[in-house]
Amino acid sequence: MQWLSPVMNNISAIEVGLKEFSEFFPEGNRFAVPTQHLYPSHGNVTVYIEPFRVGSFRVTDNGGASDELSALGLLVDKPDRLFRSTCRQYGVKSTHGIIHSETVDPESIAASIVLVAAASAKAVEHSVSKLKPGRHRDLGWPSSTALGSEARPGPPRRSRGTKPE
Repeated sequence: MQWLSPVMNNISAIEVGLKEFSEFFPEGNRFAVPTQHLYPSHGNVTVYIEPFRVGSFRVTDNGGASDELSALGLLVDKPDRLFRSTCRQYGVKSTHGIIHSETVDPESIAASIVLVAAASAKAVEHSVSKLKPGRHRDLGWPSSTALGSEARPGPPRRSRGTKPE
């Protein structure tokens, strides 16, 4: 029966690793729930369960998607417009950069956690691909705005419609 011992140790280790994803942490009057969904930075999406009215709750990403975009150097003035199509796919909404569910009863909290977390991760992924800056080729020339138009060597510029002399 010694051969069972390593197998049992592996199962125990797996249970310990999975335990992190089934826990929740109180934060004031709400609970934080780390999920298995990942942002492009490979950080876990954490959702928050907040009491809304008596007997109902709201699940949010607490602005996690917006924060992730900022951390990636993508500053967005109107994140709701950027997140709208992704949120619609998951049946959630975005208000002031916070992805959230409608109010839910206690039986629907688990489904809302999955939907909000998936929408938050996918919204960032979609936004990064949509806002990805184009290729920038630096040829080593000084900027014409910094040094004046004569600083950039090359042929003289001509206006449209004129023929070269």
